[in-house]
Amino acid sequence: MLLNGGCVYDKYENPHGEDAEIYEKGPLDSAREIAGPLIEKAKANRKKIVAGIIVLAVLFLAYDFFIGSVRTVSFSVSDTEGNPVSASIRVLDTSGNEVARAKSGEQLSLKAGAYKIDVLSTDFKTLRAYPVNVSENGAIPVKLEIDKSIELAGTLPGTFATGETKEFTLTLKNNESLQENVKLVLEGDAAKVMKLDFGGAINAAPGDNIVSVKLNVDKSVDSKDLGKGKKFTIRIEGLDNSKAKVSGSYELVQFNDSKLKVKFGSSTTTANFGTVEAGETQAKQLKVENENDFEIKDIKIEVDITSTEFTDASEVKTWFEFSPANTVSVDAKNDSPIIGITLRVPADVSFPEGKIEETIKGVIYFRTSFFEKQLSLDLKISKPKTGISVSGIRDSYTIQKKDSQYPPERGFIEIRNSGEVLLNDFDVIVICDSTGVNWLTVNSGSTEAKFDSLAARETEKIPFEISIPASAKKDDTANCRVGVLYSEPNDDRQTVEVPVIITAG
Repeated sequence: MLLNGGCVYDKYENPHGEDAEIYEKGPLDSAREIAGPLIEKAKANRKKIVAGIIVLAVLFLAYDFFIGSVRTVSFSVSDTEGNPVSASIRVLDTSGNEVARAKSGEQLSLKAGAYKIDVLSTDFKTLRAYPVNVSENGAIPVKLEIDKSIELAGTLPGTFATGETKEFTLTLKNNESLQENVKLVLEGDAAKVMKLDFGGAINAAPGDNIVSVKLNVDKSVDSKDLGKGKKFTIRIEGLDNSKAKVSGSYELVQFNDSKLKVKFGSSTTTANFGTVEAGETQAKQLKVENENDFEIKDIKIEVDITSTEFTDASEVKTWFEFSPANTVSVDAKNDSPIIGITLRVPADVSFPEGKIEETIKGVIYFRTSFFEKQLSLDLKISKPKTGISVSGIRDSYTIQKKDSQYPPERGFIEIRNSGEVLLNDFDVIVICDSTGVNWLTVNSGSTEAKFDSLAARETEKIPFEISIPASAKKDDTANCRVGVLYSEPNDDRQTVEVPVIITAG
């Protein structure tokens, strides 16, 4: 550097100007001084140098062609499941000329480049003109299919939830002449989070076979395995061609059990019906609340009776009905659907002697393949009040003789259902101990009357007549009984008797 007139100059700015006498030589200037004589000398030997370069290039190309581009390779042959297979390989150049032959695993020396191979092995399909590229030393993988013609077709589900089991069907077409034992394999993203279940080996008859398949999703998965655009394939074990597999994309969502609630009224634990009389009907409501980010489809609602005292549990189960159905789907973060649950207790529930109440316990289940919710069921069935009252006829009559005759006494026997359920099969029977003649009759001279049923709080009137024959003497007496027989809802036969004493005055 030089300070001149208070200005600073870089040594590359003016190397040969007014201050040249103190200019310092740089590396470039030194190189020029050294190279100058060499360049002049090289000019004189230009032809020799060019010839030398050409010779070196030819030697390099010859080395690369004959030695440098040769690779030591082998062919690692396996089946579609990765098991090693013994095979014979024929190596062809791109024109189809045979270059070499080898066994699987045997090393070959091949020039780098493109080839085709034929691969033959017993029980496997022959691979013809399969393209391979030799670029490095090492084993070249080759995959063989079993020598079978079997196809797989169908559509895979598009959405899954963690913990879910999805069941669907695929069509397996066996083009062989005999039955084949077939297995299926799951591949792709799904293989990390799902298990494939097809009931063990499939015995596929020639032609089309419908196969039931299940995919069981793990309950706990990594967040990276959730989301859309996941890939999966189900293929026939031993085969890998496009006709032997079905593929698709799916979405996997995380199910949060705490974000799904079921309610009976306001309770999330118990469905308590209280005490219900036989013959009574009760209607209640169930709700399913879903705060998950996806729709939950086909939640099945079931009642299971776990204990009774004397009523058959399978019969009790039939008392419950759901409306509109016992299967419901719930939208994501939407209004809760209301499911009606109706309890219809038959009037003919049979109560053992001395029993007037039945205690029933059970569970209402809400189920899909990936979750289960429960409400404990409590119910008491009480025996309804039953019985009849008989009125309209007195327990004694004294009839005075007029004009040598006993005037008849007429009226109606009133039979009233004083209970709370329908009674059936009524028989009204009159029995008197009068010699040869019934002084008391019903329905115009008969000793018996019938009617089918009597609803709760209703009354049936049966006409009666008391007729004492003129030949009866004073103080003659007929001891009669009016018996009313009927059936309760459980078919138990009951009888009520009313005594009627008739005296000739």
